[in-house]
Amino acid sequence: MKARTLDPTFDREAWLSILEESSHDVYHHPAYVIADAQRLDARGVGISVEGFGAKVLWPLVLRPAVIGGETDGVGLDASSPYGYGGPIFCGRKESVPELLRGALAYSSELGICSIFCRLNPFAGVQVEDLRGAGTLDEGGGTVWCDLSQTEEELWSHTRPSTRTKINKLKRLGFLAQEDLQWTRLGEFLEIYGVTMERVGAAASYFFSDHYFESLRDDLAGVSKLLTVEIGSKLAAAGIFTERSGIVQYHLGGTNPEFLNLAPSALLFDFARQWARFRGNNILHLGGGLGGKVDSLYWFKSGFSRLSAPSFTGKFVVNESLYSENLRRWESRLPSALMNDSFFPPYRASPRPPAQTVRE
Repeated sequence: MKARTLDPTFDREAWLSILEESSHDVYHHPAYVIADAQRLDARGVGISVEGFGAKVLWPLVLRPAVIGGETDGVGLDASSPYGYGGPIFCGRKESVPELLRGALAYSSELGICSIFCRLNPFAGVQVEDLRGAGTLDEGGGTVWCDLSQTEEELWSHTRPSTRTKINKLKRLGFLAQEDLQWTRLGEFLEIYGVTMERVGAAASYFFSDHYFESLRDDLAGVSKLLTVEIGSKLAAAGIFTERSGIVQYHLGGTNPEFLNLAPSALLFDFARQWARFRGNNILHLGGGLGGKVDSLYWFKSGFSRLSAPSFTGKFVVNESLYSENLRRWESRLPSALMNDSFFPPYRASPRPPAQTVRE
């Protein structure tokens, strides 16, 4: 078994050669790993393990371990890039569990304490190959559209109330299309920021302008900007990615002026037709915030009856370093302020102290 670390810039060709042989998605592309690492001021790598007639590539973003989001810990923490990443493989499927164990052992040698990843339900390594290696938590599911269906079938699988919204938007003159030159990127950035503020999104959802520009420039041909317009105004827009027959809804926003009309309903309806026309197999709309079945999940499920299981993986890679970080965390924080639902728990910012309510 041979293990090595691939750099997404300097080892790009070796990285891409593995992708060519593998079932993969945009989140496994070296340019995407670079963009995500840059937004976190981190380092993007690919852990590559080869042997027994197979290869595994695990794209990761590495950051120094920190205690409570502020003070230094020991070693590194790793996560899959934002979205639905996880390891991919090519070759003999039965060899994959052994290669994954090799990837974890090699990661430990690199000083990695933990790995957190969200598995891709449509590409790469699946749950059964990772069982026993760490903790696998199932979320609330994730909505997808089967693009092998006819337009009539896709429409029939649309919730009646969603169909009503789409038809109303069309009657009012709203137009959905692809912005081939990304001419409305600046306007999209504005409404995206407003949307994240409106929904009370975590700080991690506020991306820099450079991140969006990287998607446009470094993933040209893979990242697409779809828009909904009325006259000269941008009503809603979303960035979608297209790779290996899988179209992913990545990030989107709605102009608050049109919020009551839900123009993103027309955006998703157009995305189905657009993705199907281009010969793709799957349109993945995603789940709710944090993998929950919430109002966002409910909205997305209006476009399809299909839901795939969503899993996150939590792996303690180096027990010694991980335990030392836990010890430091526990010694510095009162138990009431600890957020042990986070992984790794020592990275979580302290819970706010409970407020005393007085009459």
